[in-house]
Amino acid sequence: MRPIIAFVSCFVLAGCGSARPPGTAPPASAFPSVPVLIKDRADDRRRDEAVGKWVRLEGVVTNTKQPQIAGVDVDEPTEPIPGSAFRKVIRLRDQPGWAEGVLERTVVRPEGVDDTTANRGAGTFYRLVDPRTGHTAEAHPVRADRQ
Repeated sequence: MRPIIAFVSCFVLAGCGSARPPGTAPPASAFPSVPVLIKDRADDRRRDEAVGKWVRLEGVVTNTKQPQIAGVDVDEPTEPIPGSAFRKVIRLRDQPGWAEGVLERTVVRPEGVDDTTANRGAGTFYRLVDPRTGHTAEAHPVRADRQ
């Protein structure tokens, strides 16, 4: 009798949790199959209108501390190193690339800047988020046959 009670208790408790932990991004299927296309950093209005939407960025990956495509933060892709817990970064800086994800905007006010730490300072910053992981989306190289 006790194994049945234990099994039923586990079954009931497992059903009490939410399907998705709070604060995590919705599944990729929640976004349209045709993303908003952003190719130019100068297109500020289009970028502002795309916040919270599925976006495809295309352009040259910047050679800066935080890589960007069209003024939006992205990460360089990585690949596993066999037999290691570390990953190898695939260098895309100064090369054409693309990335897809959900566009996120962060506004930092001058009074919110901590002068005792390294930071970007005040301003409006954009980041492309991979909805599957909640992390910054990775850039991908543009294949030679698609340029």
